[in-house]
Amino acid sequence: MILSLEEVYELALKNSIRLFLLYGEMGAGKTYFVKNFLKAPEVCSPTYSVVHKYNLNNLQIAHYDLYKIKENELESCGFFEDLRTCSMVFVEWADNAPSLKKIDKKMEIFFKDFQMDVVV
Repeated sequence: MILSLEEVYELALKNSIRLFLLYGEMGAGKTYFVKNFLKAPEVCSPTYSVVHKYNLNNLQIAHYDLYKIKENELESCGFFEDLRTCSMVFVEWADNAPSLKKIDKKMEIFFKDFQMDVVV
């Protein structure tokens, strides 16, 4: 279903979503979505660092970019620990880690042609 940013936010709150899997080509708006979803201008792409962490309004946020890493590297970069301890985890290039689709309580957001298609 195609939703506005506000509708995505409300749907995530209603369903206690903590994991956001983001799909789309380079420049499709994945980082822009995270920045606006969190209402945090300091959010930037974690492509080169793999992960950026933020403390926003006493919430621990992890923002991953899997463009350059393989699924078997998730444990070594702290992903599963962040999934257990952070309030929210955003994953750009989630298609590089297909096993994440098996996790319950997630929202998948597909960016294409300047629209978001959301699956809960």
